[in-house]
Amino acid sequence: APRVLHAVCQLDGGARMLVHGGRSNPATALSDAFILSCDRMEWARCEFSKPLPARFRHSLTLIPGTGLA
Repeated sequence: APRVLHAVCQLDGGARMLVHGGRSNPATALSDAFILSCDRMEWARCEFSKPLPARFRHSLTLIPGTGLA
């Protein structure tokens, strides 16, 4: 879905990108996350055991060697 004010970080040296949250309109903060495969230009929705918080105007940082963002 179209969004603004989301957070993005590179994964796998730039082969994939993680996108989280943002807003779809001024009244709706988003809590979803997606991974973009940059070589195939395909999106996959991330599934988590617990819901992510709805956020906007935030940041993501990959912690090297941990697989955590």
